[in-house]
Amino acid sequence: MVKNGLQAVVLKADQVDGGMAAGHPAAVHHQEAALAVSRAAAALLAAAAQAEAGKLEKLKRMPRNYLSKYLSEDDLTKISGVISDIEKHTSGEIRLCIKVRRGLLEGKFTPRELALDEFLKTGMQETNDKTGVLIYILFNERKFEIIADEGINSKISESHWEQIKTEMSGEFKNENYLEGLIKAINDIGNVLKTDFPPSGDNPDELSNEVIVK
Repeated sequence: MVKNGLQAVVLKADQVDGGMAAGHPAAVHHQEAALAVSRAAAALLAAAAQAEAGKLEKLKRMPRNYLSKYLSEDDLTKISGVISDIEKHTSGEIRLCIKVRRGLLEGKFTPRELALDEFLKTGMQETNDKTGVLIYILFNERKFEIIADEGINSKISESHWEQIKTEMSGEFKNENYLEGLIKAINDIGNVLKTDFPPSGDNPDELSNEVIVK
C-alpha cells in the first residue's frame, strides 16, 4: 500500500509539471529558480578559475622572487640588452637560462644533461649557422654549463672555454653575478662578432629575454 501510494504521488506530480504552459506562474517560478542556480554556479566557477589563476601566477613568480635577492629585474633587463647589442653585429645567438632549482624528477640528471635538454627545448640547434650558445645556470647549486652548437664550438678552443668558465666562477664566488654573466656573454660575443659577422638583414632568430624557471 505504501509503495502504491508513492507511485501515485509521483505520477500525479509528473502530470502536473508536464501539463504546465510556459506562461503559467508556477512554470515561470521554476524557470527563474533554475536560472538563479545556473548563475550562482557560473559565479562560483569563475571565482574558482580566478583563484586557480592567482595560484599559478604565484608559482610562476616564485623563481623570480627567489632570484631577486641576487639578480634584480633591472639586472635581467640589462643582461638582455647586452645580448641584443651583441647580436646586432653577428649572426650568432646567445641565450641565458637561470634555473633556480631542479624539478622533482630531475635529481638523477647532471647539470650538463639538464643544459642540453634546455638547449633543445629552446630550439637553439636550429640557428642558420649553428652558432647558438646557451649559458645554463643551476642557481641554488651554484653550477653552470655553457652549451655551444658546432659552428661556434669549432671556433673556440677548449682552453678559451675554460678561461670563460674560470672567470665566471670567480665572479660567482664573490657574488658578483651580474658582472660575471655580462663578462662571459661579452667574451662569447667577441668570438661571434669576429667569426660570424651578420649577413643580409640579420634576423633575430631567438628571444634575448633571460629564461628564469
